Amino acid sequence: MLASIITVGLAAVSGLTFIAYKHPLGYRKIYVPLIASVWAAWFVYMIYSLGQTTGFYDALQRTREMNKGASILTPSRESDPLWLFLVPLAIAGYLSFLRALPSILELPSKDRD
Repeated sequence: MLASIITVGLAAVSGLTFIAYKHPLGYRKIYVPLIASVWAAWFVYMIYSLGQTTGFYDALQRTREMNKGASILTPSRESDPLWLFLVPLAIAGYLSFLRALPSILELPSKDRD
């Protein structure tokens, strides 16, 4: 399963790179929807994670309130892995790099705009 996800991700990266290099005008048209979808997915995940964490600790607090004076073993919640925060940032950075690619490569002005 992981190999399939990596393969599809690499195909998407190489396809976007090809489009940004060969068709910079076309890439500029799809840049805003791409970057907006990356930030929207990140925002949705952050809201989900906040809700899950809040719900967990609220339930834990209520469990402690119901068992005052008793010694109980309470579960713990692991924090989200760091890569969940860094991957959207890396994707947004790469998409922005591709948008600036015509300027970096000093393509003729007819290909830039």
